Amino acid sequence: MAAAKKNYFDSQFSLNKNNLKITWKLVGMLIDRDKKENTCISKLIYNNKCFTDTKNIFDKLNEHFINVGLTLADKLPTTDIEPTSFIKRTFTSSFMFRGICTFEVSDLIKNLKVNIATIGVPIKLIKLANSSISEAIISIFNLSLLQGVVPDILKISKVTPVDKGGETFDPTNYRPISTLSSFSQIFEKLVYKQLC
Repeated sequence: MAAAKKNYFDSQFSLNKNNLKITWKLVGMLIDRDKKENTCISKLIYNNKCFTDTKNIFDKLNEHFINVGLTLADKLPTTDIEPTSFIKRTFTSSFMFRGICTFEVSDLIKNLKVNIATIGVPIKLIKLANSSISEAIISIFNLSLLQGVVPDILKISKVTPVDKGGETFDPTNYRPISTLSSFSQIFEKLVYKQLC
């Protein structure tokens, strides 16, 4: 069986030596990249209490992720130094966002990769409906920039706890990875482009 597998991959690599996409797919198959480990967290210890049901585990992880910044900030020594005193340059110019145009949105959507992780409407569908939805997207984004308010729906993300190693029951051994909606990602790219 092992010899047959080796022969198969040898021949596939030879046949596809000029095709990087297939070569990487073969490498992925060899290292079982698609094989998902069981990432289910069966137990979590938070504030010296043990939680074993899924809802409580994820509620406590969420609580940990929300509070970790404040907890770390509380450990920093206090100071009377004004934070603005560290700014050496004075800025005389001001900045305002300019309106987003149809071409920018259309072009950005056209060039989005369909395999990026998103929640909500898939990128592939947005690309297909690009010409039909661009004007509506532009209206919402421009109103947001004009008013300085990001719509609540664009602030929603799916947070996935990713194990950093160590004891799986310890919330400090998880890194929160946020996945945004496709529209949030589009808006973020447009804003970033103006800031740079």
